[in-house]
Amino acid sequence: MIGWDTETELIRPGKQIPDLVCLSLSVGSNPEDCGLVSWRDAGCEAASLLEGPNVGANTPFDLAVLGEAFPQFVPLIFESLSAGYVHDVLTREKLIDIALGQYNRHSGPFKGYSLAAV
Repeated sequence: MIGWDTETELIRPGKQIPDLVCLSLSVGSNPEDCGLVSWRDAGCEAASLLEGPNVGANTPFDLAVLGEAFPQFVPLIFESLSAGYVHDVLTREKLIDIALGQYNRHSGPFKGYSLAAV
């Protein structure tokens, strides 16, 4: 399983998807298997990670960033989603809470869905 995240420019008014700065990757628990890939080289890495199981947080945003930066990969993004390769830990936690009847932002304490909370 490959863990990944996009790092972007700041979100600006009028621009829904910010520009990609770099891609962070984690291929395992060994620190040597983790690193940053510049936006110039991120296309090759993005194509590779979408061809197999991968995990992220706020992945819909990250996929939009990749699709904006590399429009040629939009079909691959949808193929990866259809194949069940993309796993998002925050979305999954929300869906589990919804299924258990525990997702309610308006009554009771709201636990939040940051990586720290999840």
